[in-house]
Amino acid sequence: MTLQMRDRENVELGEMKKQVFLIRKITRDKVAATSDFLGVSESFVIKVMDLIEENPDLDDEEIAEMLVDF
Repeated sequence: MTLQMRDRENVELGEMKKQVFLIRKITRDKVAATSDFLGVSESFVIKVMDLIEENPDLDDEEIAEMLVDF
């Protein structure tokens, strides 16, 4: 893996971590507004919410790593 690829992955992970942090703070009735605000699909927001609910012991970075690995 090149340094440039690793840097790109780190940036992507950082962005995902911020999104997970924000999504963790909202309720399911705000999915549409949250997806618009973050510029992501509603299905992404729901996926993050599902991962948070299924893995309550994981922190934002661990959830983000799960998303990047998909």
